[in-house]
Amino acid sequence: GRHGRLRNVVFSTLPRPAQSTRGRGEMKSHPILFSATMVRAILAGNKTQTRRVVKPQPEQWTTPDGCGTSAIWPAVNHNGRVAAMRCPYGQPGDRLWVRESTAEDYIGSASFARYTADGFTSRIAWWYSRKACPSIHMPRAASRITLEITNVRVERLQEITIADCKKEGFSTVPMLNEAFVDLAKHWDLLNAKRGYSWDSNPFVWVIEFKRVER
Repeated sequence: GRHGRLRNVVFSTLPRPAQSTRGRGEMKSHPILFSATMVRAILAGNKTQTRRVVKPQPEQWTTPDGCGTSAIWPAVNHNGRVAAMRCPYGQPGDRLWVRESTAEDYIGSASFARYTADGFTSRIAWWYSRKACPSIHMPRAASRITLEITNVRVERLQEITIADCKKEGFSTVPMLNEAFVDLAKHWDLLNAKRGYSWDSNPFVWVIEFKRVER
């Protein structure tokens, strides 16, 4: 069952800023998908956080005492069993290469990739069998945005603060809570049909990052 699977799952996270246990040269690179709206926010320098659903959802987190620099979050299920959960996107120091949607564009008779988010046409030869390519099928060579993870933690989705809404790329108007409304709508657009709506308040990985050169 679901609880049995939880015992054997190993993911990746840091409950607080912590020193990596990896040696030099052990940085890893992982793909990550962003919508066109969020790609524009990253390009504008307005987005330095992303939230991703923890899978499978734990029943609760235990305290991180004794985790040390390994920074493992213990999660408890209904049977009282504990699973060490690590974020699949990596740990501080790792790189994320962004996958975004693209479309075919022509310069003369040559076919190139145009990024949907801002309409920029690259000099990367078009690779896909159709006129438009979903972000999930973007190859590494076509990715134009590289991010470095600076911190990872876990929290409930609705624990997000106004300050973090801004880091997610949403403007903040605290008196009207417009940031929360905008973020909740965008979250549900991407996640509600998968069973992780804003109202369900799932556990999420909070991944902080900065943009770096490839």
